[in-house]
Amino acid sequence: LAAAAVETPPDPLAGVDLTTLAKERAIARGEALINGRLGCFDCHGEDYGGKVVVDIPPVMGMIAPNITPGGPAKDMTDAEWVLLLRHGIGRDRQA
Repeated sequence: LAAAAVETPPDPLAGVDLTTLAKERAIARGEALINGRLGCFDCHGEDYGGKVVVDIPPVMGMIAPNITPGGPAKDMTDAEWVLLLRHGIGRDRQA
């Protein structure tokens, strides 16, 4: 018996700039996180300059740090930001 010819289906991503697509999706996801319920500004303030989030002495106190581009995080690399935002690990490699 003769083998049937197998036709390769067309690549659905042919001609798609995957780098641009990934960047667009990452930006959209970031905007959703920032603007969603309990977004970044809820803790860090409207200008992301940091603020007191909880102040209930002697039970609990929590201060969100300044995360502006000119603040203490100004020299962070992209990799350091990813570790901080996704895993809560700072430059000192502590959680």
